[in-house]
Amino acid sequence: MTISRHYAAFALLCSGVGTLAANATEPQSPTELPKITVHETVEGGYSVSNANTGTKTDTPILETPLNIQVVPQQVLLDQQVTRIDQALRNVSGIAFTAGGDTSFGNPFDAVVLRGFQTDSHLRNGVRIDSAGGDTELYTQQLANVEVVEVLKGPAAILYGAVEPGGVVNIVTRQPQAMPSYSIDQQFGSYDLYRTTIDATGPINSAHTLLYRFDGSYDTGNSIVDLGFHRDLFIAPTLKLLVGELAQVTLEYEHKDANFNGNYSIFPLIQDASGQFVPLFDDRSLNFGERSTMREQTDLAGLLWSYQFAPGWTVKQQLFANLVHSTAPQVTTFGGIGPSDPNNPASAPAVYRVMVPFDTHDQTYATYLDLTGHFATGPAKHTLLLGGDWYRFNSKFVLTNSNPNYVFDPTVDSLINLFNPVHPGTPFGPPQPYVAGTGPQVSWGLYLQDQVALPKDWFLLAGARYQHVFNANYFGETLASLTSTPVSGDKLTPRVGLLWQPANWVSLYANYAENWGPSNGYPITGGGLAPPTGATQYELGVKFATADGRLTSTIAVYDLTKTNIPTPDPNNPGFDLVTGKVRSKGLEFDLQGELARGWNVILNFSDIDARILVSNDPGNPPGTQWQQTPRIIANLWTTYDTAPSADKGFRLGAGVNAQGPTPPLNYTGAPAAQTSDYAQLPGVATLNVMVAYRFTTTSTRWALQLNASNLLDRRYFSYISLNNPQPGSTYAYGGNVYSYDRRLYGDPRTILGEISVQF
Repeated sequence: MTISRHYAAFALLCSGVGTLAANATEPQSPTELPKITVHETVEGGYSVSNANTGTKTDTPILETPLNIQVVPQQVLLDQQVTRIDQALRNVSGIAFTAGGDTSFGNPFDAVVLRGFQTDSHLRNGVRIDSAGGDTELYTQQLANVEVVEVLKGPAAILYGAVEPGGVVNIVTRQPQAMPSYSIDQQFGSYDLYRTTIDATGPINSAHTLLYRFDGSYDTGNSIVDLGFHRDLFIAPTLKLLVGELAQVTLEYEHKDANFNGNYSIFPLIQDASGQFVPLFDDRSLNFGERSTMREQTDLAGLLWSYQFAPGWTVKQQLFANLVHSTAPQVTTFGGIGPSDPNNPASAPAVYRVMVPFDTHDQTYATYLDLTGHFATGPAKHTLLLGGDWYRFNSKFVLTNSNPNYVFDPTVDSLINLFNPVHPGTPFGPPQPYVAGTGPQVSWGLYLQDQVALPKDWFLLAGARYQHVFNANYFGETLASLTSTPVSGDKLTPRVGLLWQPANWVSLYANYAENWGPSNGYPITGGGLAPPTGATQYELGVKFATADGRLTSTIAVYDLTKTNIPTPDPNNPGFDLVTGKVRSKGLEFDLQGELARGWNVILNFSDIDARILVSNDPGNPPGTQWQQTPRIIANLWTTYDTAPSADKGFRLGAGVNAQGPTPPLNYTGAPAAQTSDYAQLPGVATLNVMVAYRFTTTSTRWALQLNASNLLDRRYFSYISLNNPQPGSTYAYGGNVYSYDRRLYGDPRTILGEISVQF
């Protein structure tokens, strides 16, 4: 679809949704329409009126010239969301690199927004970075999550070094003055058991010291051999109210996530046409071993705010997030070779190596914001002046039973390709392989003004001055690290304009620049790759009914990312920062109440992300950007038989669908592996739910049953073509075998729940 077709579809969607919103808005008089009431989530509903992520101020979404989507608490409950990727399917323009379920062995997944993978996310507005896949986001526990907010497009002005596609903000529950207690017990497929508790209320009689405690413990197995997960999570929070103008919040989280990492190959066989196709269609196969990854996280935060004058508030947060990850990490990237090393014509076996790792990720951050509300003539201002400082460091040590990755039966473990009986032959002892540390320090100053102008015009304008320092030190051990750091400065502006000609519709446009994180790769001429750049142009229309129960956003955007490292053809092992990718697309989101008791979420995106400049022969200019499906669509709807009653049924159903996805293609992958089969085909899965609630005296009960992928569709959620090397192909018995790496998507899963609130 060309950009002109995006605009045509944009106009058609605007016409249809605008008619729906206008017809749902009932005027109070023939000449005056009511203004939208500023409120939070509609009780029991799917629509949210205000958000904080886009501006760092509590602003009505209908008055913000940005594409902001919110997944409210009721959606998380109805869908029994236990993973963050499940929640994000309720937002358009988001894809995932591997599906997200740690039970199925996807520990290094990442979220892809508007075509660009991100290794960062926000927690209550504070950026949390990670190295090589946002495991912190994918092992995120949902026990203390209130809502999930998503800001589309560049967010560097407020959050610094982030990818240009957007940011995900996890908003947690806060202590309340009204006592409330709940216990949830979930149970489901593959021996899943999950217990969640939530308690909040005042500690003292004056209700000035409040607490909240959230916790969960869950365990389960997997359809994949040896797969499992076991997670413990606790999150206590204290809030001190100092009069009516100041407050202090102290929070802590501890997470102990354990799961089996699936680093297995996916065997292929060459067909009569010379293409490689699957050798097996068995979701349970695992050519690796029990490779328990343990991720322990300790998070602490201190937030204080003080309204020192009418309309003026100062706020600061201090934040630390410490992550320790370990795993024996059995991988099968040794390839396929003879089961008898002394007989090159023997039956094929999978050669496996052990690569134990020990990683420490540390994030320290603080920000200080001054927010003021004032007027200059008819213009009303919301001014934000702030600064932040981040320090992220990842220190790791990897050993390897076969550092050279060549066939060596004395150190490789072998397992039969056709009958993989665990544990296979013994591994050799681990040897020094690679170690490193990568300190990244950044600080920034930002200024933003939101101006409510006459005639229902709203202006958003601001800029950020950013300084970054990045250094990746590598060696065989921590005692032999070498590198050349890189640093730089950049001014990144953002401007948006919105017009609200009627109470139910807003038209907006914005322009933003981004300065993203460096990947730390060495570049020609010495040093590391500098931060990436990006520019975006966006047009959009927002709709809302008069009561705010149904909202919609339709947007078209044109986003170009620059300074992407691409191989230097004249200097192997080094990169040039001349790569460029352009993503342009159409996004549509509709959520809320269509009729009393009938809620819906509907989203659609057409993402045309293509490489503009590249020296990589496996990813030439013009090809679709890796891991980005062109079409993504999701539908979820529920009907409550008695919306205001203490008892009643709630029924729901939905579909998650996406088009074909190109693979993660390493440089120079064999042509036989880049066939149409290597592109993940499109897939659609069906999800359903039924719930019943009732009340006994002062206790509220809820019984719920959800089924995801009800029809048990078989599909792949991830594919990565292998790099040609010894072992990438093996001939035996007149056949030629090869491999790549791919993971199946979630099978049919049943999840039940009993919930008690008192």
